[in-house]
Amino acid sequence: MSGRPHDEGPGAAPVYPARSHAPRDLRTAEELRGRGYPVPPRAAGWVGEGGALSPLYSTTEARRIRGDMWLRPRPAPAGATAAGRAAKLATAAGLAATRQLRSHMPLPPGRYRRPSLTRDPRRWLQELFREGFAVIDVETTGLGRRDEVVEVAAVAVDGTVLFESLVRPKRGYVPAEATRVHGLTWEDVADAPPWPEVADALADALSGLRVLAWNAAFDQRLAAQSSRAWAVEHPLPGFECAMRAYAACRGLATGGMRLARAAAIEGVLVGEQAHRSAGDAALTVAVLRALHVRQAQAA
Repeated sequence: MSGRPHDEGPGAAPVYPARSHAPRDLRTAEELRGRGYPVPPRAAGWVGEGGALSPLYSTTEARRIRGDMWLRPRPAPAGATAAGRAAKLATAAGLAATRQLRSHMPLPPGRYRRPSLTRDPRRWLQELFREGFAVIDVETTGLGRRDEVVEVAAVAVDGTVLFESLVRPKRGYVPAEATRVHGLTWEDVADAPPWPEVADALADALSGLRVLAWNAAFDQRLAAQSSRAWAVEHPLPGFECAMRAYAACRGLATGGMRLARAAAIEGVLVGEQAHRSAGDAALTVAVLRALHVRQAQAA
């Protein structure tokens, strides 16, 4: 029997006849170490191949051990000690005192204030390109409150694709009406990684960047719904809305406009909009860049 010394054998853990029968969350010790995760102390399942049983470990448990905080916070134990409660109260009091002190402190001389999009959209756009940013786009199983992400991509200000991945939805299928929009079927995403793995890598790719999406309210909601569907903490930052930013910079009365329409106005749309994540994210970057160049020339 292979495995580490503290594995106690199959016991109550399920045994699978082949790796293809085991849940995708279960991985070998070598696979976990290759991804930079610690190996949990006990196997969550066993696989019988080649006449021997080999242990499989939970990726979710490995994330928790590493401190990724993927799982929802567990409630405090009923028998929490008095010392623990006192330490918590002392910490809360210290934070409150710090906030009160900061509220009475003047701003340091020359501190830069971020311009308001509604009050100064031109300067907001200049700052955006000076700081750098990424645009995220998602394709989904639908528009409803239970729908999930099936593809996500992030594109940098220079057009570099920072991240791109298909996503296997928890619901286990892709409706035909969604396929008619983006062309993705269940067969396309059945072997893709689940949202917790994708979101983990995506958060790393976006670290330190301002993140925009064309219709941010939609993309952000569907990303959060995917985290909720898998019962994990949502790791992504809030998205700024490129659609409303475009409307404000253009002086439009309404903030709503389709990406293809804005791209046609700015002259950056070639052919039809693909409705795939990387292409739509790159198109959003192109729209913002064309607007930025146009306003710089007019200044």
